Amino acid sequence: MVELIVFSEESGRFQAAFFFYQNRIAMKKLFYVFLLLTGVWQCRQADPPALTGPEAREIALEAQTALGQTLKAKLQSEGAVEAIGFCNVNAIPITKRVAETRGVRLKRVTDRPRNPENQATPAEIAMMLRLQEAPDTTRLQREDMEGIHYYTPIYTANLCMQCHGQPGTEIPQEVLAVLAKKYPADAATGYMPGELRGLWKITLPLTDKPRQP
Repeated sequence: MVELIVFSEESGRFQAAFFFYQNRIAMKKLFYVFLLLTGVWQCRQADPPALTGPEAREIALEAQTALGQTLKAKLQSEGAVEAIGFCNVNAIPITKRVAETRGVRLKRVTDRPRNPENQATPAEIAMMLRLQEAPDTTRLQREDMEGIHYYTPIYTANLCMQCHGQPGTEIPQEVLAVLAKKYPADAATGYMPGELRGLWKITLPLTDKPRQP
């Protein structure tokens, strides 16, 4: 703030020097505050530390294992019908827990989703086509305004056939009925074992919060 100071000829010199000193200190403080705020803004805008290929695959594997183990136990103990209900309620929370522990965003995307929230974007569908052409690829990467996105493939295992295989043969009618009720727009059937079913999407967002080790 700039002050207008009026002083007399006799006492003015001392007063002018005193106020000049005060204002110079104030200006220095404002300058340091400006530098501090500029530094904070730059830190917030800085690019996040990149994930290595092994780190991205490790996060995807951790989430896949957490889902697979709980789903397998549910299938063995209560059957496919109950497993569908379990996935409907618990798949996203399980994935979210892994993501929060790792300091990333994590989801599954596919061109043939069961849950509409997992619909892949055109760019992600193009990545799936690249993986089909080069199945030895273990990780793809792209960047946008949200952050750095890493993708690792999801292949259909034998365990998945009870809910994602051929309708009427591998998928029993009672399971198809439950799928139709819970997922009216289900497109995630008709797969073969080992077929590419989707991608794990691991996003390292643009944020000022440090990523967990």
